[in-house]
Amino acid sequence: MMRPSSTPYKNRVSVRNQSIGSEESHGADHGMDDLRWLLDHELQLAFRHRRYVALVMVGAHNGQDGLSDLPIHCIRAADEFITLRPPGAAVLLMSETDEAGAAKAVERLKERCAADSPFCFAISSYPRDGKSASDILATAQRRLERARERGAGAIISEG
Repeated sequence: MMRPSSTPYKNRVSVRNQSIGSEESHGADHGMDDLRWLLDHELQLAFRHRRYVALVMVGAHNGQDGLSDLPIHCIRAADEFITLRPPGAAVLLMSETDEAGAAKAVERLKERCAADSPFCFAISSYPRDGKSASDILATAQRRLERARERGAGAIISEG
C-alpha cells in the first residue's frame, strides 16, 4: 500500500459547499461529469504526491432530499462538500485521507445528526477501491445503494 508523503498539499481546486450539475446543463448525469473531473484532479495529485483520497457519498435511505439537515458545519475545513443536482445525494471529498480516516469522520458526522436522521453513507477510496475517478465513483454509488437498502445510519465501506 502507498504511504502518504509529508509534502505540503498545493494547487487545490476548491468547491467547498457548492452544488454542481443541473438538468439543463448535464442532462441526466446530475453533475457527475463535474464531480468526475474534480475527483480526477484530486487523484492526479494523490498519485503524484503518494497520498490517499476518500470519497464519501451521502444520501437519505428513503431517496428523499433532506440534505439541508446534514450538519455540514462539522465537516473538516480541508474537505469538499458537494451537493449533486437535483438534490438527493451529496459527496464529501477528503484529500489526504484513507478509508479508516474517512470512516472516523463519517462516524463523527453521523453522531451530530439528529436521532431520526434519514442519512446513510458510502465510502470509497484511492488507491484501495480503484485508480480512476470512474472506478471510485462507481464503487461509492454501488455502496450507497446498499446503504440505502440497510436503512438510516448505515455506513458501507466494503464490497
